[in-house]
This record gives sequence, structure tokens and C-alpha cells, in this order.
Amino acid sequence: MKCRLKRPRIYYAFLITVVTLSLCIHFLVPPTRKPEKILSSFEFYKLLVDKYGPFRILDEICVEENCYVVRDALANPLIMKPFERQLLQTKPPGIRAIALLQAPTVRVASNTDSSKWMIVRDKVVDGSLDFMMLEAAIMSGGLSLDTNASIKVLIVGLGSGTLANFIHFRWPSATLIGLERKVEFARFVLEWFQIYHDYRLKIYGVVPSEKIAKLAKEGATFNVVFFNVCSMSYHSIPCPSIEDLSEATIERVAEMIGHTGAFVINLMTNGVDATAVYEQQKHRLERHFNCILLKSKATYNSVLSCSKRMLNINRTYEINKFLRQLTTISMG
Repeated sequence: MKCRLKRPRIYYAFLITVVTLSLCIHFLVPPTRKPEKILSSFEFYKLLVDKYGPFRILDEICVEENCYVVRDALANPLIMKPFERQLLQTKPPGIRAIALLQAPTVRVASNTDSSKWMIVRDKVVDGSLDFMMLEAAIMSGGLSLDTNASIKVLIVGLGSGTLANFIHFRWPSATLIGLERKVEFARFVLEWFQIYHDYRLKIYGVVPSEKIAKLAKEGATFNVVFFNVCSMSYHSIPCPSIEDLSEATIERVAEMIGHTGAFVINLMTNGVDATAVYEQQKHRLERHFNCILLKSKATYNSVLSCSKRMLNINRTYEINKFLRQLTTISMG
């Protein structure tokens, strides 16, 4: 007769515990991933383009009669860089603002989602609207070549929000105010172009002409006023219209910038010759300022550089040299 030894209960308890823990580890702990292959810059951008194409639309907004999209786009497909975030108007099509994107330092396949990349705040794109507006502000003497200078800047229209980022970073003693009538559009631009307001950069969702009147009444002064507004339907381009830039607004800006400041205006020409567009504004502006028209390579924008003093066009080389030290690859 065989005698069977009974195993103690603790044995079965231990066995159940081991099985339970094994199952938990199997289902709850993610499997160890193999390290991703580190890609060269060319391989990384090529993979990104293969995945999304040379550009990808991230978001769209329509405010009143105007529609805008934000897209990430490859600026130069031949060399597979740089990647930019662009604000486009859709009617008529045209680029309103450009910011360079900072590619991840670890270039692997899982980091190709450009919507999560950071905006480069200390650069502007050579040849862009922002570049031209900066050039105009320096040419007029409002924006100092000394980046340590204390300056006050008013930005009317957040289509120039990338300018706010750049000046905020490059002129650490600057104080800036941004005005945007269309609050939904302001939120849209602030989010996608990563514009963070603080004690040096304040953003207001207001009717610009009303806020300008209030600032003038309070005795506010500015070194530079950037004006990038078109509240009318794009069928009414060229802009700004008389409604956007009234005689009263021009007089108040002239008062706030004094004899040494700059008034920089984006003319949205929509293919119309910029000189003809300026002629429509000339009689009102030249009562208060000396102005120079800077024509863009693009057909949809040109820039007016205005000041009460005579503009020093002989500094063009010096200004461009300074700006190109702060810029990225040319738009071509």
C-alpha cells in the first residue's frame, strides 16, 4: 500500500501567487521596445515627407468672410529642410506669416509628427513678410540695432504674431502690446504659433481703432507700430481700407510714435501693383510721415516704412547684414 504525502496548503498559495504575478507582469508591463534607428537629417525629413507629403494642414478657421489655415511645410524640397509653420489665407491664397520649426534633436521615426514640434523664436525667414516688416522698422529708426535697447512696440493685427515672438526673444528689454479684433482668430494664432503673453507681451481682443484711441488718450508712446489689418472681405483688397486705417487712427499713431518712431504697414495687394496701392494711401499718410515702399517678391504683400524724420536708405546694407545674422534659410 502506497502512502501519498499531502503537500502543505502554503505550497498551493505560493503557486497561485506566482501565476497571478506572472499574468500581471505579462499584461500590465509593456514589452521592451528595441531602440529606434537614429536617422540622418536627410533620412528624417525624407521619412516625414513620405508620411505626410511636402506639407500638411493642421487646422483651419473661418472668421466672418475670411478663412485661414495653418500648415507645416517643407521650405526647400531639394535639400529636405527647413520645416516651417505657415499661416495662409485661402481667399485669395497667400502666406500671411511663417515661423521656423525646431526639429527634434533625436531624429527617429516616432518623432516625425511636426504638430508637436516647438517654434523657433529667435529666427525669422529671410524674404518673408516678417523680415520685410523688421527691415522697414529698422530703416525708419524705430527698431534699434542694439538688441539691449528698451523699446516699446505696438502690433496691430496678430497676423504679425510671429513678429511678437521674435522681438520678445531678441530684444529682452522690449515691451509689446498686441491687438486683434477677431478673438477666435487671436486664439488660433496664439495656439499654433506658441505666442505666450507675459508682463512684457500683452494681447488684447479689441477693436484696434478703439484701443489705439484709448492708448493715445492715456499718453502712451511707442518706438514702433506694426499695422497688419484687413477687416474687410478679401474681395475688397487692397488693404488696409479706409475703415481699417482711418484718418483719426493715422493721427493718433503719429502722436504716439513722435519724431523718432516708425509706422510699418502691410499692404495686402492681391496681385495689384504695390505702387498703385500706395497711391491710394499716399495723400493721407504723407500729411504726417515720410514713407518708403518696400516691394515684396510675392504678389500679395508689400510694406510701407513710415517716419516723421527722413529715412536713411543708405543703411540698407548694414540693416540687411544685421537681419541676416538673425534669419534662417532664404525663401528663394
